[in-house]
Amino acid sequence: MFIVNTIILFEVIILTHELGHFLAAKFFKVHVREFAIGFGPTILKWGKGLTKYSLRLFPIGGYVAFKDEEKFSKVPILNRMIIILAGPLVNIFSAMFAIFAILLIQGKYSSLEVESVKSYCTQIKPNDEIIKVNNHKLLGANDFLFELSKIPPNEKVNLTVLRNKEKIEVEDVGQEVKTQEGLKKSIGLNLRVKKLNFLTAITKTFENFLFVLKLIFSSIFNMFTGKASLKDVSGPVGLFKTVGEAEKKGVCAVIFLFALLCVNIGMFNLLPFFALDGGQFLFLVYELIFKRPISKKMQNIFNAIGFTVLILMLVIVTFKDIFLILK
Repeated sequence: MFIVNTIILFEVIILTHELGHFLAAKFFKVHVREFAIGFGPTILKWGKGLTKYSLRLFPIGGYVAFKDEEKFSKVPILNRMIIILAGPLVNIFSAMFAIFAILLIQGKYSSLEVESVKSYCTQIKPNDEIIKVNNHKLLGANDFLFELSKIPPNEKVNLTVLRNKEKIEVEDVGQEVKTQEGLKKSIGLNLRVKKLNFLTAITKTFENFLFVLKLIFSSIFNMFTGKASLKDVSGPVGLFKTVGEAEKKGVCAVIFLFALLCVNIGMFNLLPFFALDGGQFLFLVYELIFKRPISKKMQNIFNAIGFTVLILMLVIVTFKDIFLILK
């Protein structure tokens, strides 16, 4: 069942992305010939008006095709820029809405205020508010846990707390404890859970959204610096496993996964890489600066190279996921 749910989840994310392009095009009265979800052979096709809608076999993307590309090139350049950026931006707004929904469903949130401490955590006091971990500013309780997870058990955990409106530096908090997974650092404190109101839900939505961005950029940084490798990157097959695990944890975990994937796809498409929206936006920036577009031939060459690289990456990551599952 989780395989079907994974496909549905991915299709919804693609739908939100392409819907952004589609609605922006409609707003600027640009004629859309086809609105497609997926690539390859057509499974379903409907629509008798100006626009045809289709569902295609391979759910790895989608597209909005304009009736006349030459006429589209005559549309004011700022309008075209908005149409190109609308897809990723709708993904990002969808993620924020999903995070907002999770907060409303839960009706509460973990603050950075300390509720209670264990006997070995003498430096921290109840009602202290944690604002930094090893000099890293925090974006809420999830970020607190994330920063702690990056610190090896044998390294010190230093906290900056706010106590009676005064900043206090607390060094070497907690102690090492034995678990089934090996030695881990136990901080020895519990965070206070607070009730949520509508206004707090809005501020916490932005806070958690920024945290998701931090996760993404941290992953990208780790890839470029060698702290993460190909095994840490998942494709469609790995996504099946991830969705299955999220389903076991409940509806909020699935919604958060949806938000995480939406932000990933939105930010990924904004990269200035050919065949992505960011690459198409780069063509328009060139046109805006030099007052003439890049030739159609060069655009097709760049897009073909970019699309080939993306497919190769997808194939490599998919085989890696299959290998790890069968291992």
